[in-house]
Amino acid sequence: MNIEFGNLKREELKAAVTLAARAYRNYAYVALYFPDDEERFRSLHAFMNCVMKSNFGKADLLAARQQGRLVGRATLESPDFQPPSLKHLGKGVNKANASQFMSYETAMPIFRSFIECCK
Repeated sequence: MNIEFGNLKREELKAAVTLAARAYRNYAYVALYFPDDEERFRSLHAFMNCVMKSNFGKADLLAARQQGRLVGRATLESPDFQPPSLKHLGKGVNKANASQFMSYETAMPIFRSFIECCK
């Protein structure tokens, strides 16, 4: 079966978000914050949805298709790419990114509020 590559189409965003959330679902780092599998998937899905919609049109979102079905995706950013405004990602994004330097007890409420912003 051949794989076709091209730009991600707006109508493929939903499938791309689900694909990305599935890809990160079993990462140990994410499982530390979301031990429950369903909550982890919902949170990843909300986060990926927010990020991909913010990046659409600002970065090159690539798609890999097999028999017309989306089977892979990638984001290519040019050297001068500026990340989307924090307004698009929620006010808690800086604190959420800092969670890697915080204790679990401190980071969890911040991370959960960030995920709620993305829903």
